[in-house]
Formats: sequence, structure tokens, C-alpha cells
Amino acid sequence: MSTYVTIVRWTRVMTEAENQDMKNYIATQTGENGKPTTYEGEYTRSWTDEAVASAFCEFAKTLQKDQAVPTTARVVVID
Repeated sequence: MSTYVTIVRWTRVMTEAENQDMKNYIATQTGENGKPTTYEGEYTRSWTDEAVASAFCEFAKTLQKDQAVPTTARVVVID
């Protein structure tokens, strides 16, 4: 069974409202989702479903709008 790790580089430090929006989004996801952590300054989280991991990346990109440097997100598959 593969694990899907999302790696997000935020544009800036999240506001409390953005952080709450992210927590609310994650709470709506079902299944065995991992715990958040950071790695080399990037926010990471593991997921058991590739579609859910990809959807989280798309959601993460929308949290900090209108920035000169956009948030980037990607999924890494660990077999």
C-alpha cells in the first residue's frame, strides 16, 4: 500500500483564519491521514489516498490568494 505525502511551501506564515480553514478542510477528509510536520521549511502531511492528497494540494494553493509568489504544492508517492 502506498503512502502519499503532500509537500506545501506557503507564500508566508498563515493567519489564524487560514490555519483554521486548513484544519476544517482536513477534518472533512476520511481515512487514515497522517500528522502534519515540517521538512526543510515546507509543510508536509501523509495520506492513504492519492485523490485526497491531490485534492489537498489544490486546496492548499487557494488558501493564500493574491500573493506575488504563489503557494506551491506537490504529492510524493512512497511505496
